[in-house]
Amino acid sequence: MFNTPEGNRLVKFSSFVMVALMVFLVVQVVYTLALTSNVGENNMVNNVVTVNGVGEVVAVPNIAMFSFGAQEKAVTVSAAQKLVTDKINKALDLLKTAGIEEKDIKTTSYNISPNYQYSQLPCTQFGCPPGRQTIDGYEVSQMIEVKVRDTSKAGTILGSLGGAQVTNVSGLTFTVDEIEKVQAEAQEKAIADARAKAKILAKHLGVSFGDVVNFSDGSYYPMYNDAYSSKEMAMGGDASATPELPSGENKIISNVSVTYEIK
Repeated sequence: MFNTPEGNRLVKFSSFVMVALMVFLVVQVVYTLALTSNVGENNMVNNVVTVNGVGEVVAVPNIAMFSFGAQEKAVTVSAAQKLVTDKINKALDLLKTAGIEEKDIKTTSYNISPNYQYSQLPCTQFGCPPGRQTIDGYEVSQMIEVKVRDTSKAGTILGSLGGAQVTNVSGLTFTVDEIEKVQAEAQEKAIADARAKAKILAKHLGVSFGDVVNFSDGSYYPMYNDAYSSKEMAMGGDASATPELPSGENKIISNVSVTYEIK
């Protein structure tokens, strides 16, 4: 059978298949060994370098923000509301006279809650009965937040509120309007600083850097804060008292890390 032409062709074909199969198996073994040779090792790409950059922008605050409120108690809700409304309206008139626009004045809270009186009934020889809780009035409070766009007027405005006998004047904060733009400027400077450092480092190492493979911004943007709260205001003090309120400066600092691929 194998001495015939057909048999010889069959033998040659079988030999070719066997050789091809052996070559395929060898390639698979080599490939598998290559894949498993780094098992347990760190497969992270090591041909990278990370540089840090710092950017700083100094901005003068152009907005002052503070809050104030009124809180009153009365036998009825309507009576307590009127007392609060009278004080708040007087304060709002003072703010509008000072040039504060309505868009910069907003109510942040308005609360009505009952006041309870607890009375203990007389005890008898059989013991003391449970106490009785009754409503003896209501408390109404309102809080207002104000944005002053001319920081030089902040002290005068706060002093004038004493005449309205409002309470809880607090939370004065000096900040920069559209602070995001200032933060973006600081970040841009930080990135430029990192890029400049990368060029110097590449020159010293005798290499070149490729694409950015990682970026992180660990910036913290501190704000200058000051608080003002006067007992005279809560007690209806001298409305002509004008506190000195230095606004200082805001230093916006951005810290970034940029990772480059080493070519």
